[in-house]
Amino acid sequence: MKKIKVNLIITATVITIMILIVMTASLLRNYFTNFYELTEKSAISKSYKLTEALDKTVDNFTDKAVRIADNLPDNESDTLNYLLGFLETDKSAAYIRYIVGNNQFTHSGNPYAEENSELTSLASKGVLAVSGLIYEHTTNMSSIVVYAPAPQSAYADGILMFFSAKDFYSLLEQSLEQPEDAAYYRSLCTVEGTIVNEFYKKEIDLQKNQNFFDSLRRLINSKPTADKIQSSVKTADADVFSVEISGKNYIIAVATNNLLKGRFFLTEILDLNTMISSEKEVINTFSGLLIVIAIVLILLIIYIAVDKRRIINALDKYEFVDPILGCPTFKKFTLDVEEILSRNKVTRFSLIYLKIIHYEFITDNLGEEAGEAALRFLVKAIEKSLLNDESLGHISGNKFAILMHHKNDEDLRNRLNMLNIIFYNCPSLKEYNYNMRVSFGVYSIDRENPLSVNKMLENAIVAQETTSFLSVSNINIFQEDMNKEFRQKAEIETRMESSLSSGEFVVFYQPKYNISQNRPDGCEALVRWYYPSNDSFRNPEEFLPVFEANGFITKLDKYIFAEVCKFIAESIKRGDKVVPVSVNASRVTAIQEGFVDYYIHTKNKYHIADGFLTIEFTESFAFENYGLLRDIIEKLRRNGFKCSIDDFGAGYSSFKVLKDLPMDELKLDRFFVLPGMSKERDNKLLGAMILIAKSMGMKITQEGVETKEELDRLRKLGCDVVQGYYYSRPLGEKDYVDFINNKGSL
Repeated sequence: MKKIKVNLIITATVITIMILIVMTASLLRNYFTNFYELTEKSAISKSYKLTEALDKTVDNFTDKAVRIADNLPDNESDTLNYLLGFLETDKSAAYIRYIVGNNQFTHSGNPYAEENSELTSLASKGVLAVSGLIYEHTTNMSSIVVYAPAPQSAYADGILMFFSAKDFYSLLEQSLEQPEDAAYYRSLCTVEGTIVNEFYKKEIDLQKNQNFFDSLRRLINSKPTADKIQSSVKTADADVFSVEISGKNYIIAVATNNLLKGRFFLTEILDLNTMISSEKEVINTFSGLLIVIAIVLILLIIYIAVDKRRIINALDKYEFVDPILGCPTFKKFTLDVEEILSRNKVTRFSLIYLKIIHYEFITDNLGEEAGEAALRFLVKAIEKSLLNDESLGHISGNKFAILMHHKNDEDLRNRLNMLNIIFYNCPSLKEYNYNMRVSFGVYSIDRENPLSVNKMLENAIVAQETTSFLSVSNINIFQEDMNKEFRQKAEIETRMESSLSSGEFVVFYQPKYNISQNRPDGCEALVRWYYPSNDSFRNPEEFLPVFEANGFITKLDKYIFAEVCKFIAESIKRGDKVVPVSVNASRVTAIQEGFVDYYIHTKNKYHIADGFLTIEFTESFAFENYGLLRDIIEKLRRNGFKCSIDDFGAGYSSFKVLKDLPMDELKLDRFFVLPGMSKERDNKLLGAMILIAKSMGMKITQEGVETKEELDRLRKLGCDVVQGYYYSRPLGEKDYVDFINNKGSL
């Protein structure tokens, strides 16, 4: 029904316009009775051409200034080199000053102390602007100055670009059309009326540096008309006036443009009689043709307008509704949040930033369709959970923003945990034996200190980025001290690539001891980050979660594994005692395509015998990806690797791990040797775990053993291997070799 109405409106509009055109054609036939009026209308077009010439000339200068300002560097030295380099290669500008705060500096870097109120006013507005005629004693030159802000520069606020007035007049003259026969006088004047340059004149009593309006009042003997022209140049872009000079009729066309308004105007005086004679000859010939052209143009304009409206409507829709997911965009979300908060002055709200973890793995390994299906599932789940005056917005890719109201933090956490459970069981990923993991960053909206929606989102992102990367339910509420953690993360990410290239990541080895056989049992390779600047090592707990979050852990894991293989090969070559080495593989590394092939290839490259390398996987990874991890383990074991579950009991414990994954070793978290409610219960639990693991053919290793009492207890309960500071701290390569060769016994 709406389409029919629209079509009827368009049809009626077209018919109405056609009728008007026919009527205009009829009127045009009678228009010759008033040539003066007709020519005056023609003169209007000439005034617009004057405006176009001004636009072209001004654009030539402002474009250069904007280009220079947009590319200003972020420090003084680079800024000076950049400006001097431009002035040496492009002679169009006389010189350039740049502005820092309220101070002006020359392109040589010297402060400019001479005060010029017009230039100060020009720069203070912070937008592109053009000055009037400027004369400074220091330059001994009349100039036209363009101010352009520098939004991209962290150093300068903008530039003042000086162009010679003579160059401006010359370029303007080139932009103007050649004078017609009817042209009598053409000049550029200040808005006060001073004639600063004459481009063309016949016999007329006007001179450069005279006041155009004063001379005009004298020539036309009509103060009201002259006053009207003077008023027009201050407000209008273009205008025309009919005047009489010495008994002859003339048209005065005046024009300016947006940047020059209030400073300059261009004027042209035309002989009306000459204009009429030329119009008479052509108007009859082309009147019919003009009507036809007008009809075609109007129809074309109507078509374009309708098509444009259709496109605008489509764009408007996509601007507020995501075309793939069908949910609100972030722009729509921003508007919704502002409107909801303005209506609810007392209600407690939080803005939540949600990010799907390892989304790239989903799209790379399961395909784009699986990724989109997961996003649609997530959107539908969120939309179903939203209450009145709550909103959702898609930021991009795997990132979303949510507005929720709640009684307290616990209420919000419960709602987000419920969503987390729903996401975790996403059907489109379950069929691939994969679970969706998300991370939440929460900003509790402070109504007494309101922030923009973008700033709220920034705080929520900071909270999300500082979330514990090892937990299933990643919900973190923004605190002010998180900004410090965020800066620390940025510093880590800035240095990580160069540190890897320069060998600052070092392998330490922590020996393990077999208490049932009283001999060294192997060791675990651990990474340490050495800082040469202060001769210290950075705590792995500071950088490993960051590397897991940004994916750099994959490079680091591969590097450490290669270093371990190289160390074993060199130890064998030297004749040192060699024991098996366990190497950690993060979940991020393990899900990458080609992970197993790289480890097999590196093992074979260094000719490492079967059984000397163990790959440790975290219990959390096993908990989330049974099917994927089982395939990885089976392929590794077929190629001579042993596999271990690390940190068992740290929070994910499930007997499904023991049942479904063919592991060679179970490493118990230190949790098992810490005192609990009763010693008897502690021993029963630890003993049962040791018994279960052994009955399933797995070697049992207890991590974090620090006292002799803990060692004796583990020996009594039948534990195979211990690892911890009681036996040995993590050792550098040289100390480790010495330890194994000479001090390996308890």
